[in-house]
Amino acid sequence: MTAFVVDDSPGAAPQTTSGALGHSGALTGSASIAIFSEATGWVSLGSPSAVNLAMQSSEQGQIATAVQVPLGTYTRVRFELTSAQALITAGSDLGGGPLVADVPVGVGGGDLSVTVEKTIAPVTVQAFTSWTVRVDMNSDLWIDEAAVAAQSVTDAAIESATTLTLM
Repeated sequence: MTAFVVDDSPGAAPQTTSGALGHSGALTGSASIAIFSEATGWVSLGSPSAVNLAMQSSEQGQIATAVQVPLGTYTRVRFELTSAQALITAGSDLGGGPLVADVPVGVGGGDLSVTVEKTIAPVTVQAFTSWTVRVDMNSDLWIDEAAVAAQSVTDAAIESATTLTLM
């Protein structure tokens, strides 16, 4: 099993020189993934991995590679992001005009960590099958004028925006 994180929200438009609203920047932190089966409980897909990925792009941040998991049916996925920060780059326009300087935004409130746990359609892992966990941060749903002004985003905003898929 493998796992990766992206921030390529469908329909999201990164900031352009033509003045379109949107943002660009980088998301950094340490990420880990676990999957849940009634038979085995939570199964970690390895140690936490450093993540440094471009926001609003198709760039992937690898979290786990070639992890063997017990055979069975999995129904939940848990994504943990710690020491997390988004650096929104100058020129990004979130509705109040272009930012004149880069702005750091703490991800996950004061402790800079967030745990996202979602129920998924049951997936049965069998011998000789390959599965991937995909995490999409969907930052277009939580990076806004208020987040940049506060230089912080709450756990709830991240949890509701992030999608977790086992494919």
